[in-house]
Amino acid sequence: MSYSVTINAQTYSTYADVAFGDQYALERGLGSLPAAWTAGTATTKAQALLMSTRLLDRLDWQGVRVSAPPALAWPRTGVVLPDGSTVDSTTIPGDISRGCVELAMAILVDPDGVADTNQGTSSNIKSVKAGPAAVEFWRPVDGQRLPQACFDFVSRYLNGVMQIPSLVGVGQANVPDGQTSASIFEDGTTFDLTRAL
Repeated sequence: MSYSVTINAQTYSTYADVAFGDQYALERGLGSLPAAWTAGTATTKAQALLMSTRLLDRLDWQGVRVSAPPALAWPRTGVVLPDGSTVDSTTIPGDISRGCVELAMAILVDPDGVADTNQGTSSNIKSVKAGPAAVEFWRPVDGQRLPQACFDFVSRYLNGVMQIPSLVGVGQANVPDGQTSASIFEDGTTFDLTRAL
């Protein structure tokens, strides 16, 4: 589905329109973001959706856009989700539209804060080492540029974002205070775990 907003008699393509945002905010429920959305005028909502769409278009998405610029970055072809399924190249995924509204709601709460979310968030760490284990990165890693709710919706469509399921309790050691216990990995490597007092 394609969306647009009209501001001062000018129509702009967006990832969600005001009606979609109104419905999403209603379904989302309580909180400062839906309250800011509900309090907004049709014009401020449209402006927030346009800004949100423009910010989302700057992200490094998987695949290739279907239409040449200046068209929006979505729809896209060649997008593969973590489960191996492919995304329909003729539509904008609902997650992108919901992420657009989440970002627009955050813009209504703090327009300057969202516009500057990419300032000072880079972590240009080249390598990390702890004992014999080391990891070296091949490029700078940007910090998160989006509000968490927006990122949760759009992250699986981005290039270079590893999807790791939440595994509560996995890897936790049952070691009494002050005691040391060995942890053995599949390859036989052992590490000592000491629980702090």
